[in-house]
Amino acid sequence: MFYPINNLLEQYDTLEKLVWEGNNLGYVLEERGQGMPHFLDHLRAALEYERCDRLDYALDIPQNLRCYDFLPDDVEMIEYGKRASDMILTKYGHVRRNEEPFYYEFSQQPTRPEISM
Repeated sequence: MFYPINNLLEQYDTLEKLVWEGNNLGYVLEERGQGMPHFLDHLRAALEYERCDRLDYALDIPQNLRCYDFLPDDVEMIEYGKRASDMILTKYGHVRRNEEPFYYEFSQQPTRPEISM
């Protein structure tokens, strides 16, 4: 499931920055991870895992794909059964965040709701 990017104009101070980042995302998609196997499925699964709904975050995720363990649908699951047991199934394959540090270049780290009493 993809999360739509809503209120795109509200995410940017200027139209030029929006066009610039949209253009950069186009280049990322065109490069396809410089030959990385299953790049688009890996990226789609990571975007779905993160519930990405911002363009700036959608630019950071492809640069941090090493932070996501990914098993495409065509991998024999019996072989990877234990490894896949704690992964989230998307329509593109199994994915999970690993311990690699995630670097934010275009976006800021998403905030999580805090519980207060």
